[in-house]
Amino acid sequence: MIAENFDLASDAAAVALNAGESPYMCLRLLEQGRSILAGSLQSLWADSFGLRDKYPEMEEEYVHLCQELDLPDFADPEARSISWEARASRRYAASRELEALLVKIRKQPGFSNFLLPPTEKEMLNAASYGPIALVNISKYRCDALLVEKHQIRCLRLPNLHSNDIERRVQNRSLDSPPTLQWL
Repeated sequence: MIAENFDLASDAAAVALNAGESPYMCLRLLEQGRSILAGSLQSLWADSFGLRDKYPEMEEEYVHLCQELDLPDFADPEARSISWEARASRRYAASRELEALLVKIRKQPGFSNFLLPPTEKEMLNAASYGPIALVNISKYRCDALLVEKHQIRCLRLPNLHSNDIERRVQNRSLDSPPTLQWL
């Protein structure tokens, strides 16, 4: 489902801008969307963002719950013998357990932002060596979100449309030098 809805965060950011939200809020939405996608990749569980070193029990529980929630029912031979209601109930319980665990982890020193998008100050600090430009492309609108060391601002790109990007990248990747130059 994530692969089918890869543009959800971009659309959410575009809709938020249309509703008058701040560029920072839009960056948070984009980062949350990216974190959800990244969090679904098992390779990121290996270190669990530094949790293993300081709190191995919590890291083990975190990885177990993530695996339980990420594992499709058809991949678990035991799941086939359990009713769909029981499986759904267990997934709901695992989700609640994960939420409670995240609260517990965030109370630990150095983990207050665990799996949360960066704060505005952190985003501004990221631009200390120069501005950061992020181009958000959505069917609703296209914008450049600009992070500078003193502000986060939005520059609307009214002449850019998502179908322009689709046509442009048909034969090359989105991050190819000609595409980036065109953008």
